Amino acid sequence: MRKIKAGILGISSRIGQLLINLLESHPFIDLTELADTKEYSGSRLKDLDIWKISERIPPYVKSLVITDLEPNLQCDLVILCPVNVNEIENTGNKFADYNYPVIKTFDPFEQDRMIPEIIPEVNSSHLKLLKIQKKERFRKKGFIISGSDIITFCVSMISKPFIERFNLQSINLPSPNPEFNDLVKSDVDTFRERLQRVLGKFHISQILPSDMEINLNGNPEHSAGKTEITMTLELNKPVKEQDPDSIFKILNSSSLDPAKYSVPSNIINHPVDGLKKYLTQDRYFSLLDIRKMNDRSMRIGIGIEDPDLISARALIVLAEFLIIKKYI
Repeated sequence: MRKIKAGILGISSRIGQLLINLLESHPFIDLTELADTKEYSGSRLKDLDIWKISERIPPYVKSLVITDLEPNLQCDLVILCPVNVNEIENTGNKFADYNYPVIKTFDPFEQDRMIPEIIPEVNSSHLKLLKIQKKERFRKKGFIISGSDIITFCVSMISKPFIERFNLQSINLPSPNPEFNDLVKSDVDTFRERLQRVLGKFHISQILPSDMEINLNGNPEHSAGKTEITMTLELNKPVKEQDPDSIFKILNSSSLDPAKYSVPSNIINHPVDGLKKYLTQDRYFSLLDIRKMNDRSMRIGIGIEDPDLISARALIVLAEFLIIKKYI
């Protein structure tokens, strides 16, 4: 597989710097461009006091000169993660107009139905919107797709297998409080609508939102630097399995299994032996508890330690998926 050259827009952000760290020695993504606002343009990372993460600045980027946010970069793909959310829309559109594939971090103000919020393990069929994007809006290779907020991402990853096997009817989540709102980055109604859209189906030329009921009650807990969220899934079909290990087998048998996508990332290290290892080795989040309340109800607890790190890893998986499926 040929190396794909990538650029990161917004390297002064924590997510941007986590991406720099995670992409070191990637087998087929070569980070060749760093960009940010004019305040940092013309400088090198090693000469600026903007490094936010505990890991050292990787040697492979020390000689790269930071450019401004203009579409004249020598790369095949850009990942947009600006500090200022207001920069996302204009910068993303500008690069897509100039034939760049754009993957951007979640934008809480995004209302453009033509820009899909993609989680490859959950809703890769939504990428069919890119054909419409290219036809109606951008040039031949230019497009924009978005990542998800952390709660939508985690809930979708857990819910997908139960949608496939048991016709998931409703999801009960913690009610909004300042910590929850900070993670979903939007009001309750917008969050509910977005989650239904992420879990929806692509039909003809649009995404049809899921009609699943989404309720919010209770509060997320916070302990030892980890946000713990418990969700209850109400199912239309009964679950015969009783013990947690048997329930894990349900998860492993679904299309959620990343091995089915043949993503050979050495960053995420997707396992071939199932979701339990996949979720519990700090790849995305910790699976703290899973129990059967009754034949049609499951209670699942997850732990979120570093939302920015989850976002960065998810963006890399999304980039890998696009490359392997030849969207880039």
